[in-house]
Amino acid sequence: MNAKKIFWIILFTIVVLGAGYGLYYNFFKAAFKPEVPVTNTPTTGAGGVLPSAGEGGAKGAVKPSTPLPGGQPLTGGAVTPAPSGPAPSVVSQIANGGVTVATPVVASPTAGAAVIANGNHKY
Repeated sequence: MNAKKIFWIILFTIVVLGAGYGLYYNFFKAAFKPEVPVTNTPTTGAGGVLPSAGEGGAKGAVKPSTPLPGGQPLTGGAVTPAPSGPAPSVVSQIANGGVTVATPVVASPTAGAAVIANGNHKY
């Protein structure tokens, strides 16, 4: 064997061992540490109570005259509700060439469906 092959074998071995140690260090090293007993010390304040949020100040509401980031002012101030959509009789069955309504698989409802011993379904 020449020196180049020996070098590549040694380098490969070092890389594999380094990757193995990296996996051990990141994932398994903490699992082998001895457990340290936990000592809970009582706090000096009122326990079990969240701190108060304080009084609310001025809200950051957008005023109708406040300009948008693009420099365009807002107009109006009343919010109009979004339409609830067209009536069901007006909704198209086809949109962009594809059917938008699921078609039923069977014409009659299935009642009493059960799984039999071989794993198949019995209706």
